[in-house]
Amino acid sequence: MADGEVVEFSYPAVAGLIRIADEFWPEIDGTCARTGFDPLGLPFDRFLNLIYSWACERVQYSENGRTELDDALFGEQARRNRAEPDSVAPEVVEEEMALFQAFSTEHSQLSRGVS
Repeated sequence: MADGEVVEFSYPAVAGLIRIADEFWPEIDGTCARTGFDPLGLPFDRFLNLIYSWACERVQYSENGRTELDDALFGEQARRNRAEPDSVAPEVVEEEMALFQAFSTEHSQLSRGVS
Protein backbone atom coordinates (compact mmCIF):
# COMPACT_ATOMS: atom_id res chain seq x y z
CA MET A 1 0.00 0.00 0.00
CA ALA A 2 1.38 3.38 -0.92
CA ASP A 3 2.06 5.97 1.77
CA GLY A 4 -1.09 7.93 2.50
CA GLU A 5 -3.38 5.35 0.86
CA VAL A 6 -6.49 4.78 2.94
CA VAL A 7 -8.49 1.57 3.01
CA GLU A 8 -12.01 2.33 4.19
CA PHE A 9 -13.00 -1.28 4.90
CA SER A 10 -12.56 -2.83 8.35
CA TYR A 11 -10.10 -5.68 8.69
CA PRO A 12 -12.90 -8.33 8.71
CA ALA A 13 -14.43 -6.75 5.59
CA VAL A 14 -11.02 -6.76 3.86
CA ALA A 15 -10.60 -10.43 4.76
CA GLY A 16 -14.09 -11.18 3.42
CA LEU A 17 -13.41 -9.35 0.17
CA ILE A 18 -10.11 -11.20 -0.28
CA ARG A 19 -11.97 -14.50 0.28
CA ILE A 20 -14.48 -13.48 -2.41
CA ALA A 21 -11.62 -12.58 -4.76
CA ASP A 22 -9.91 -15.89 -4.08
CA GLU A 23 -13.04 -17.97 -4.58
CA PHE A 24 -14.21 -16.20 -7.74
CA TRP A 25 -10.90 -15.04 -9.22
CA PRO A 26 -11.37 -16.59 -12.70
CA GLU A 27 -14.74 -14.81 -13.05
CA ILE A 28 -13.43 -11.49 -11.71
CA ASP A 29 -10.29 -11.61 -13.83
CA GLY A 30 -12.30 -12.61 -16.90
CA THR A 31 -14.73 -9.73 -16.40
CA CYS A 32 -11.80 -7.31 -16.20
CA ALA A 33 -9.97 -8.92 -19.12
CA ARG A 34 -12.99 -8.34 -21.38
CA THR A 35 -12.60 -4.62 -20.74
CA GLY A 36 -8.83 -4.75 -21.23
CA PHE A 37 -7.42 -3.98 -17.83
CA ASP A 38 -5.49 -5.85 -15.17
CA PRO A 39 -7.21 -5.67 -11.76
CA LEU A 40 -3.95 -6.46 -9.97
CA GLY A 41 -2.54 -3.20 -11.29
CA LEU A 42 -4.96 -1.26 -9.10
CA PRO A 43 -3.96 0.24 -5.75
CA PHE A 44 -5.13 -2.00 -2.92
CA ASP A 45 -8.05 0.24 -1.89
CA ARG A 46 -9.34 0.37 -5.48
CA PHE A 47 -8.86 -3.42 -5.80
CA LEU A 48 -11.11 -3.89 -2.76
CA ASN A 49 -13.67 -1.52 -4.28
CA LEU A 50 -13.59 -3.56 -7.49
CA ILE A 51 -14.20 -6.83 -5.63
CA TYR A 52 -17.03 -5.25 -3.60
CA SER A 53 -18.63 -3.81 -6.74
CA TRP A 54 -18.29 -7.15 -8.57
CA ALA A 55 -19.93 -8.98 -5.66
CA CYS A 56 -22.74 -6.41 -5.42
CA GLU A 57 -23.51 -6.85 -9.11
CA ARG A 58 -23.91 -10.59 -8.62
CA VAL A 59 -26.34 -10.35 -5.71
CA GLN A 60 -28.39 -7.31 -6.74
CA TYR A 61 -31.31 -9.32 -8.13
CA SER A 62 -31.49 -11.99 -5.45
CA GLU A 63 -33.88 -11.54 -2.56
CA ASN A 64 -31.96 -9.84 0.27
CA GLY A 65 -28.70 -10.51 -1.56
CA ARG A 66 -27.17 -7.07 -1.10
CA THR A 67 -28.33 -6.89 2.51
CA GLU A 68 -26.81 -10.29 3.28
CA LEU A 69 -23.55 -9.37 1.53
CA ASP A 70 -23.27 -6.08 3.41
CA ASP A 71 -24.20 -7.73 6.70
CA ALA A 72 -21.56 -10.42 6.16
CA LEU A 73 -18.89 -7.80 5.43
CA PHE A 74 -19.92 -4.88 7.65
CA GLY A 75 -22.88 -5.93 9.76
CA GLU A 76 -23.76 -6.36 13.36
CA GLN A 77 -23.47 -10.15 13.25
CA ALA A 78 -19.82 -9.89 12.27
CA ARG A 79 -19.23 -7.45 15.12
CA ARG A 80 -21.00 -9.73 17.58
CA ASN A 81 -18.84 -12.68 16.50
CA ARG A 82 -15.63 -10.78 17.22
CA ALA A 83 -15.03 -8.75 20.34
CA GLU A 84 -12.66 -6.39 18.59
CA PRO A 85 -12.84 -6.87 14.81
CA ASP A 86 -10.12 -4.35 13.97
CA SER A 87 -7.57 -5.37 16.59
CA VAL A 88 -5.06 -7.03 14.32
CA ALA A 89 -1.36 -6.91 15.06
CA PRO A 90 0.47 -4.47 12.77
CA GLU A 91 2.90 -7.27 11.89
CA VAL A 92 0.02 -9.35 10.51
CA VAL A 93 -1.26 -6.45 8.43
CA GLU A 94 2.24 -5.73 7.09
CA GLU A 95 2.84 -9.41 6.27
CA GLU A 96 -0.47 -9.72 4.41
CA MET A 97 0.16 -6.51 2.48
CA ALA A 98 3.62 -7.79 1.51
CA LEU A 99 2.11 -11.08 0.31
CA PHE A 100 -0.48 -9.23 -1.78
CA GLN A 101 2.16 -6.95 -3.28
CA ALA A 102 4.38 -9.96 -4.11
CA PHE A 103 1.45 -11.72 -5.75
CA SER A 104 0.56 -8.59 -7.71
CA THR A 105 4.16 -8.13 -8.88
CA GLU A 106 4.47 -11.79 -9.90
CA HIS A 107 1.18 -11.64 -11.79
CA SER A 108 2.26 -8.49 -13.62
CA GLN A 109 5.58 -10.06 -14.58
CA LEU A 110 3.90 -13.25 -15.80
CA SER A 111 1.36 -11.33 -17.83
CA ARG A 112 4.21 -9.41 -19.51
CA GLY A 113 6.14 -12.63 -20.12
CA VAL A 114 8.93 -11.80 -17.65
CA SER A 115 10.08 -14.61 -15.39
